[in-house]
Amino acid sequence: MRRALIPFWGLVKRELIRDLRRPRPMLLLAGVLVVAALVVSSNYPSAVASPMQMSLQSMTIFGGLSMTLLCAALVLLPGYAATSIVVERESDTFDLLALTLTRPTAIVLGKLVSSLGYFVLIVLAMLPFISTTMFLVGIDTRFVALAAVYLAIIALTCCSSGIMASALVRNTPRAVTLSYMCAFIALGGYMIPFGLMFALIEIFEIVALRPIAETVIVFLLSLSPLGAFQYVAVSVTGGVSSGYLAVNAALGQAFFSALALLVARRMIVRKHEERSFTSIATLPGSLLESRPAFRDNRALPPWPPVRDGRNPLLAREVLQVRLTQRMTPLRFLLIVVAVVPVMLIIGYTTSEPTVRVRQQDSHIVVYTWMIGLSILMAFVAPGSAAASWSREYERDTMDLLRMTLLTPRQYVWGKVLAALRACVYPLLLAAFASLPLIQYPFMSALAAAYFAAGIVTIAVTTFECVSIATFTGLLSRRTTACVLYGMVGSMGAMCAPFLVNAAITIATFFHPDNWMLRPWWNLSPITAYGFQFQQEGVVRGADTSGAIVWALCMIAQTGFSFLVTGASVRLLARRHLQDR
Repeated sequence: MRRALIPFWGLVKRELIRDLRRPRPMLLLAGVLVVAALVVSSNYPSAVASPMQMSLQSMTIFGGLSMTLLCAALVLLPGYAATSIVVERESDTFDLLALTLTRPTAIVLGKLVSSLGYFVLIVLAMLPFISTTMFLVGIDTRFVALAAVYLAIIALTCCSSGIMASALVRNTPRAVTLSYMCAFIALGGYMIPFGLMFALIEIFEIVALRPIAETVIVFLLSLSPLGAFQYVAVSVTGGVSSGYLAVNAALGQAFFSALALLVARRMIVRKHEERSFTSIATLPGSLLESRPAFRDNRALPPWPPVRDGRNPLLAREVLQVRLTQRMTPLRFLLIVVAVVPVMLIIGYTTSEPTVRVRQQDSHIVVYTWMIGLSILMAFVAPGSAAASWSREYERDTMDLLRMTLLTPRQYVWGKVLAALRACVYPLLLAAFASLPLIQYPFMSALAAAYFAAGIVTIAVTTFECVSIATFTGLLSRRTTACVLYGMVGSMGAMCAPFLVNAAITIATFFHPDNWMLRPWWNLSPITAYGFQFQQEGVVRGADTSGAIVWALCMIAQTGFSFLVTGASVRLLARRHLQDR
């Protein structure tokens, strides 16, 4: 037993040392600690406070720090664990790992322990901030235990999802995407079909099935740590105990985690079994001729003719977009499962008894709709452009690009335009899912103006995120780092108003003047649209200064995107085409 554990602990040690030597985990840890410091400093009581106030502040600080750890687990762990096995394949070290004495089970568990070890490091770094509650009244031990249990369950689920995704696919962006999808399904996404069923029962007013549906919904929510956390309040009213909910959530997520790890182990064993050490000369000639070199090349679409004057790199990237976004049965099923419930829920929640109420609230609905689509594109756009350059290095095609007669400007703009085209597909899916809202822009002139401004905001947001992701994609040659840099850069640009206002708030000891915060909301196209079009003068139509400021902000953001794209051209010429 002891000899069997030696390769396991060696793998865990290797993973932790390799990951913690990189600057990225430390930067993410520093970001979490900055958020924790803001939570403690903004909620710490003043010098004069009653014991009751100190108790409330203790609960507020502990709740804020628990939510910080929860968000860190949900945001960091799926992507962190999703690269555990994919990186081995991209670095050509997976075969070396398979030749060691480490068994497939030990490989999966070693990757799991190393991913959980990073979260344990985050928790240990947060302990000084959590201990600040002990300087006040303190926290009930039961709340601390429940928070620890729920965080452990969520961390285990996220890491298991990432390892399963990393074993199923061989591409880092797909592994990260699949990891977040699996974590979403395990932590509550499985409730979408049952929520749809409950919505249909409410719409058709089937009274006999309502108690049964409510009981099923409550039980299924208790299997999710996020849903069980919401139902902890039931214990106060004399209902189900919080201990029962915690046990339910632990059993449900333990079953999913075990299933995910078994799938990952099976995929590793299967890949070992598929490797054949038979000489190629002993294989039948018909087998060699009928077997394609790459599995994905069986159903390639015909290469479209490139007309004169068009960028050939853009034509190649457009073909790549067609290959990536082609419809498969599994993808169609996922789209139906994701789009149809959202469409029905939106249609049910926005239905009003009279047309008069809809006309009064039409601009509010359009306003919220446009902000939601803009936020969606801020998350989607970086992924379509961040890995465009690292993919050239991974496929050994960068030298071929250097041998062409294209200029660096044609290189960059070909990638940017192809990424913008790739963003149209998810935008159309989101628009189709929100199809019940299409009537609201036509109910009033104000709603139509909000809709037109929202379309411009979505376009500017997408262009800015694509340009930033294109620039950050030139900073590294690894897909994992490029995707991370693209997401961080785009989110930093979109959240710049919040960061600046938070710095001003801290610098003024949490008593800033309103005039100090207002101008900075125009640093991002999303916040500029949200801030300018919610002013009372714009809503009433009596003041157009907000719309003018928004238009100037869109022009400035578009100019900034062109500047970033120009910087990408110069960076490509100096750093990647110097051997041309």
